[in-house]
Amino acid sequence: MRITYLAFIALLLLSAISFAGCATDTFAAMCSGCLSNASADQQECTNQMGANVTICYAQQYPLMMVAKSRDNCSEFDSCVSQTGACIITNSIGSGGNMTRACQEGTLTTCFAQMDVCVASANEACRGRGQEAAAATARQAAGSVCPCLTGLVLAAFAGLLLCSNKDERGRGKD
Repeated sequence: MRITYLAFIALLLLSAISFAGCATDTFAAMCSGCLSNASADQQECTNQMGANVTICYAQQYPLMMVAKSRDNCSEFDSCVSQTGACIITNSIGSGGNMTRACQEGTLTTCFAQMDVCVASANEACRGRGQEAAAATARQAAGSVCPCLTGLVLAAFAGLLLCSNKDERGRGKD
């Protein structure tokens, strides 16, 4: 039992480590990917980077992102603003060219600071996210049509009948 518990704790720690640097890891991937090509569309690449970072943070900090979706996590917005200011300040030397910034490594600190900032924002916003998620669940439970359960069961029964029919039909071939 104790080994299972320790294995579970190790798994949790490893999963936390794998998400340890959403912005840092995504920026590094972009630098070795689309931003490594000087002829690549930098705007498209940075837009994709933003989307990838958001997805990563949503996986790592789902309750914070719930609070953010309800405009109830200004701490996250502050992190984004601080990172934007850092990028502008540090990319001046590279003429605003992201490919050059990747080669020089001038923005790595900005994204590392963002990861630290977002982890702190998560601590501040997680409770608000739990409240928002609970309120949404209560609202959904109160508005679900009672006949929906019957429809789901009927659809499931139909799938079972079709799969049984297919299995019987296959035996004749």
